Amino acid sequence: MKLILMFLTVLLFGCSHVEQSMPLPTVSNIELLPNSASAHYLAWERNGDLLWLTEDLDVQKSKKLDVYAIQQVYLLNDGLLLLTESLQNNEIIEQLIKLSFSGQQIAFWPRLPDSIASLSIYENEIFFIGFMGDEYQVSENAITTTGKNFGQQASVINLGAKDKVVCHGNNTNKLAHCSRQGSQIWTAEGLWGSPPTLCSNYLLEDAFYQSNNNTENWKYIVRDIATGNILGEIAAPNVSFSRCIENQFVTIGDEINIYSLPSTTPSSTQKCAGSTAQDAVIDNTGMACITNTGSIIKQ
Repeated sequence: MKLILMFLTVLLFGCSHVEQSMPLPTVSNIELLPNSASAHYLAWERNGDLLWLTEDLDVQKSKKLDVYAIQQVYLLNDGLLLLTESLQNNEIIEQLIKLSFSGQQIAFWPRLPDSIASLSIYENEIFFIGFMGDEYQVSENAITTTGKNFGQQASVINLGAKDKVVCHGNNTNKLAHCSRQGSQIWTAEGLWGSPPTLCSNYLLEDAFYQSNNNTENWKYIVRDIATGNILGEIAAPNVSFSRCIENQFVTIGDEINIYSLPSTTPSSTQKCAGSTAQDAVIDNTGMACITNTGSIIKQ
């Protein structure tokens, strides 16, 4: 009888010293943190879940924000800027939260003077364009208007000094177009459906190709920021997301394609564990990607 009890004890408790890693929570996006941060990645889900991960995807810290949704996470020189939504009195309002790289709250802007049409960061200075085209500057103590109005459907990319690129979406009177202001001046029309983004010295415009409005004809236009000239097109069927990592443009979807701009031929093509990807980041430790089911993969 004593031997039987000993045997059962081994069966029940003999594996108690074996460490088993818990599966990671599902997430939708991932950011590569700077070397000054203690964690390597920040992964997040729209519901407010934040995960700080090592380069081997071990959880270093987790945090749950009291928000309705996270819209976007921006990297600053000294922390993270989160554009969030909060539900108050059956009304969804936009808010901004600044966190340190380790997750401590530095600043909180609970109610913005206008909804954000576009947001830009240049040398840690934060500006956004409101729905009616007014420009605002965000500091840790206040949000103040700059007195400039760029019109509805405007987005502004600050290039430094007095240089900037101002883009407007398509309307009944005029095609979508961008204009550079400052030391170099140009204006160019485009076909994009969302504001163009800056990647190194190039403007990336996502657009349905000509009039064939289906995702099989989706392309990115690569435009020289200095001259406004189109340098090429990147075919992007079934792309769900794109991002810029230094001078590399990454399209993410059925495949993950990496382009060293201004080249429009991918320097690398990968799959995220054989699955469609929602997001991906790449550095010298490899690629971390998120599958369409929310799993984080390092490869």
